[in-house]
Amino acid sequence: MAQSLSHRRWLSLAIIAGALAIAIAPWSPWRRTLRVAIGSELEQPMRELEASFERRHPHINLIWQVQGSQDMVNQALEPSQNRPRVLIPASQELLKSLQLRLRRQQAQTSLHAIKPVASTVLVAVSWPERAAVLFDQGSFRWSSLSKALKRKWWKDLGGEPSWGRFNLRTSDPLRSNSGQLALLLWLRSQGNDAAIQTWRGALYLPPRSTDIMLREFIATGPNDGDIAFAYECDALYRAEESRTRHGSRYRVLYPDPTYETVLTAAVLKGPAEGSLSDGERLLRFLRAADQQQLLRNWGFRSVDGQLPEDAETDAGLVEVLPPPDQQLRDQALRLWQQAS
Repeated sequence: MAQSLSHRRWLSLAIIAGALAIAIAPWSPWRRTLRVAIGSELEQPMRELEASFERRHPHINLIWQVQGSQDMVNQALEPSQNRPRVLIPASQELLKSLQLRLRRQQAQTSLHAIKPVASTVLVAVSWPERAAVLFDQGSFRWSSLSKALKRKWWKDLGGEPSWGRFNLRTSDPLRSNSGQLALLLWLRSQGNDAAIQTWRGALYLPPRSTDIMLREFIATGPNDGDIAFAYECDALYRAEESRTRHGSRYRVLYPDPTYETVLTAAVLKGPAEGSLSDGERLLRFLRAADQQQLLRNWGFRSVDGQLPEDAETDAGLVEVLPPPDQQLRDQALRLWQQAS
């Protein structure tokens, strides 16, 4: 009898151990999926964050997808079980706007646990020889960029005739937060809405996201892109790539003032892929000290305001404006569409 009980006990332990092994295996049907939408600026660090999160929560299968921030918000408005449970666009203002729209359109859907996870600022990048001619006093000036956009050719700006036409690069303001910020800073610097025509005319088929735009800027090099607007985190991360391809790093320039953008996460209540509790776990994980340090290593500013590890010397000297509100964004986007 005692032997039978012992046998059953060992059998039970074996079954439990087997069940646990199955539950944590990558292919296990017991793993829960959590779908997360992120802006392109988070794509590289997310590879490390995903691995770390799943080690701590082996029962959760974290699936993330990269989208332009405006595209992310638009998708979240479409009721579906396949919607991401967690949204992390590049701007908290987009989440505020989404919350209002959800309340009007979907009674059972809202945003929950809205928390900042990091921040960055808008910067410009330019090839050293181009920046030396364009900004002969060293620092970024909108007046110099305005002159370049109006004169259009480097030979008329004091540059080499072989450099050809002056080329500006940004992401699409209809789909990307950084494109909106660059457009808004331009209008602010010029002081009139008519300047939208100059900006719009200088851009040809702007990409849908910041990272795509910056990768293209680096890949094609000088003569195809002379100056581009991107996030500080992306600019710092890809600076060494620019050196590898072209022999020297591009310069990171800080408009003064510039806009801050706060990467903010929210859990979507309503039909979506993943549970609310797992979404909340991810938010707590991202805001913890270890992950904040990892994000700083990737060029982000932490939620407590610490600068990136590789920030330029003048990063803390420029005025940083809070993110523009939705009304200001909508006004600029209407001007952009009217100028097409």
